[in-house]
Amino acid sequence: MRSKCIALACAVLALVGCNQSRKKQIAVIPKSTSSLFFQPVHAGANAAGEEYNLDILWSGAATETDYSREIEIVDSMITRHVDGLAIAASERNALNQSLERAAAPERRRRPSQDRL
Repeated sequence: MRSKCIALACAVLALVGCNQSRKKQIAVIPKSTSSLFFQPVHAGANAAGEEYNLDILWSGAATETDYSREIEIVDSMITRHVDGLAIAASERNALNQSLERAAAPERRRRPSQDRL
């Protein structure tokens, strides 16, 4: 648990850039929002958001077996062009397509950058 929180903190710190004109948005997607295990993760993510001036978007499926809802949430966050994703995937292969799409070079720019 501690190593996961440290990994999340490192990911958040890596995403804090020099350009602070707007708050960075970090989507945190747990395996399940009803699991007691993820309550301290939620609290830690919110604390990191306050400390580093980040907007934490916490969203997840109600149960760990709702893979389609998890995919839907990840795809939604990608469409919103969040600055970072922290995901505890429920199934190791279910999110492959979504994560490949998120990592694609053409998705790395925010829509506002197209106008520059």
